[in-house]
Amino acid sequence: MKQKTDKTKKEMTQRMYFITLLSRIILTLVLSVHAQTAPIGKTGLYWELNGDTLVITGEGKMPDYFSAYSVSKVSDVTNYRLYLRSPWYSSRENIYTVDIQTSGPTTIGSDIFAGYPNLVSVHIPANVTTIERYAFHVCPNLNEITVHWTNPSVCRVSKPAFMKSTFKKLTPGNITLRVPEGTAVKYQSHCAWKKFRITEEAENTDKM
Repeated sequence: MKQKTDKTKKEMTQRMYFITLLSRIILTLVLSVHAQTAPIGKTGLYWELNGDTLVITGEGKMPDYFSAYSVSKVSDVTNYRLYLRSPWYSSRENIYTVDIQTSGPTTIGSDIFAGYPNLVSVHIPANVTTIERYAFHVCPNLNEITVHWTNPSVCRVSKPAFMKSTFKKLTPGNITLRVPEGTAVKYQSHCAWKKFRITEEAENTDKM
């Protein structure tokens, strides 16, 4: 009887050990996933990789970043505000969608998405009022941008050099620009957006 009791205790101890070990492994995995959610400096903004989608949340102004696409030599960036790569830069080849959330950034910073080889689509809410130069240039697979300005003039872009820098080496006629219903005419006459393939769609209030 005693041997049976000792055997049972031993089995219970082993089970508890394996349960504890499994719990630690699961916790480690959970933490490793959530480690991809982090602040963007001291901007009040946060970033998260959700599969192949980069999600930007919070409120504030996106910082400017440096990329090899915007300068020809180091001396060109003397006193450059942030001689840094974005915090998600190492994952850029795995990013297919950029989703900027409502009540998020007011500015899309310089170079912040420059040179993302697999970036396909971008969602820009109405609260973004400035797109800095080089923001999306050399993104060869970018083919869809969704915006929510009822008046495109609300967002300041680098005119007239907008296409020469922000979307450098891209053909706007190959990029679908999804705009709010009833606003296509405004975009078709706007100097920065008129060359895009403009299409209207009903507004999704959750994504504005």
